[in-house]
Amino acid sequence: MLSVLIEPIKILAVAATVTVCAAFMINASSYEVVLGVYANGDLVGYLESKSPMTTALASLESDLGSLIGSEYTVKCDIDYSFVNVKDPKLLNDADCYRTLYNIAASDFVDAYALYVDGDFVAASSEFDTLNAMLRQLTSDDTSGAVKNDIRISNQLCLKSSVMTEEQIAELLALEIAESAEPMAVSETDDINRVEVVEATDRAKELDTLNSGITRFSGGQNALAIPHTLSDGTKITTDKNELFDELELVYVKNETVTEAIPYETTYIESEDYYIGTQMLKTTGREGSAEVVYEIEYDKHGEISRTAISRTVTNEPVTEVMVIGTSKAPTVNPSGNFVWPTAVPKGISSYYGGRQLFGNYDFHLGVDILNSYGNDIWAADSGTVTYAGYNGSYGYYVTIEHADGYSTLYAHMSKLYTETGAEVKQGDVIGAIGKTGVATAYHLHFEVRIDGKTVNPLDYLPERE
Repeated sequence: MLSVLIEPIKILAVAATVTVCAAFMINASSYEVVLGVYANGDLVGYLESKSPMTTALASLESDLGSLIGSEYTVKCDIDYSFVNVKDPKLLNDADCYRTLYNIAASDFVDAYALYVDGDFVAASSEFDTLNAMLRQLTSDDTSGAVKNDIRISNQLCLKSSVMTEEQIAELLALEIAESAEPMAVSETDDINRVEVVEATDRAKELDTLNSGITRFSGGQNALAIPHTLSDGTKITTDKNELFDELELVYVKNETVTEAIPYETTYIESEDYYIGTQMLKTTGREGSAEVVYEIEYDKHGEISRTAISRTVTNEPVTEVMVIGTSKAPTVNPSGNFVWPTAVPKGISSYYGGRQLFGNYDFHLGVDILNSYGNDIWAADSGTVTYAGYNGSYGYYVTIEHADGYSTLYAHMSKLYTETGAEVKQGDVIGAIGKTGVATAYHLHFEVRIDGKTVNPLDYLPERE
């Protein structure tokens, strides 16, 4: 008797072991061994190899170094370790770049960088601070015009490069003093030729450097020197009373949102008569962020040029359907056709019925159908009403011959209008459940001299 009991227990134990092993194998199969990437000790994602992160780091340091004009190293310790992860989502190149950029962003601030003769000098958090100092410099009677190319660029700057107004003023004075190199003039020099060439080169240099930044330009005659200089005279070409007054020319970037108009396309269809035009797809304007480079002086704006355009919302093309079929003379046939397909049968017939617990006389038939399906004119005639009613919802009535009329209710859309002439089979609306309705269907009535009759007595038998 004991052996009889032991055997089933052994069988159950083996089965349980097999089940556990199978479950473990199934669960383990969804795990993968990948590289975990850690930035400053924090897990930032997973990779198959170090290559994407190494490439992104080199690219970011190169980009930021080009921006600030010197070498830049991201202050971040990148470590890797193999980890067993279930269904890991691997970082792509853009993810790696974005992760490192977010770390490096703490070193930078949006500021106004000051350049003298192409070299970065300092940065200020206030444009007006730099602008006021430069205006003061150019309006000083003892200074005259400034030869040095002084530029202000609105860009990302290292936080450590942002200085106070006093610090920048001191640096600017030092830069100008150091860059002023006196030149000797002898009797053999063709002063006009030399200075005009310098002035021409200067103008070209300003044009080259003036890209999305503020610049100072003295024009081609800014360096003109009179003929009264004697042999051996020393002049300082960037700071003396011989220069004409410089005009400040600013170039700033401005971002605006502009509308993108939508296009309209037309589709010809034999399903509609000539002169019929129906909206198939509603058009919608798009939008774009446009960055303009605006150049202006003390008199106002000189010019503006679009330097970038980013579409934020694509426009939606309007689609119109144009009928190409020749419309026949609208003459009622005297015979009705079914006003819609009857794929789901009739949910409520003509006559007495119980509605919400009360007796009700149903004036037509309810033909079940799916939302949006076509509703057709049962016979040719004139649309006497197309609009909305609290009970019928969106509905249409059509006057036929000999006192006959039909009504179509609970539509989701109207494809005709009051006064229109319609032909038997024309699409006049779409199935819905507007008004008092609990399901998608067409409520259809037939009336003779204004009195309702059973529609099934006037419709052909269904096949």
